[in-house]
Amino acid sequence: MHLDEERLQRMIDGELAADELAAAREHLEVCPECSQVFRLVGVERDRVDLLLGQLDQPTRAIELAEPEPEPRSSIARWLVAAALLAALAGAAFAIPGSPVRQWVRQVLSGARHETKSLPPRVEASPAGIAVTPGARMVIDFLATQSAGSATVRIADSSELTIEAPNGAATFTSDVDRVAVNNRGAASYTIEVPRAAPFVEIRVGGAPRFRKQGARVTLGVPSDRDVYSVPLARP
Repeated sequence: MHLDEERLQRMIDGELAADELAAAREHLEVCPECSQVFRLVGVERDRVDLLLGQLDQPTRAIELAEPEPEPRSSIARWLVAAALLAALAGAAFAIPGSPVRQWVRQVLSGARHETKSLPPRVEASPAGIAVTPGARMVIDFLATQSAGSATVRIADSSELTIEAPNGAATFTSDVDRVAVNNRGAASYTIEVPRAAPFVEIRVGGAPRFRKQGARVTLGVPSDRDVYSVPLARP
């Protein structure tokens, strides 16, 4: 899941609550696409602040008595015009239904598209999903694999997360259910909140892991609070 442009803008403006800010920073550390967009938004914001700062400076008397040559005067006029346009755009963005909001979304969408077109990294970035579990949460791997497993960690977190190598699966969520359309022989990392009342993992329809309250009643422990769930046929 990517951070939308509203959350990125609120993060830059310092309007996020402490828990939201921490979650956003954690996401930016593992998501190169959102990190690229965040840097682009920050650069544009710095440019606007610079232009507004130049606009706010008082005009020197010497400039009125001895005007600069035409080329510099043209540049100064351009800077003033750009700053005014930036200020007007900021005001227009705050108006509900403003077309400027749509323009910003298009710019951010284009930035994400450019990020995807970059040469692939040596290490594939992870993909996944994060949900808040309800009373009975089911993670359904739709297919058995030729190899691979899911490492399940019981953690003191509020969200259930599933991570996989990029391109290994697609995810859909419904009320108390996440369907993993898994392909190939990839391995997954699943973080289950300790406070979740019921979580079950199924592979090809067969239960392979089950947590009921504070106890794990189905699963192979590999370490403290860590379980290994095979995704291949037994």
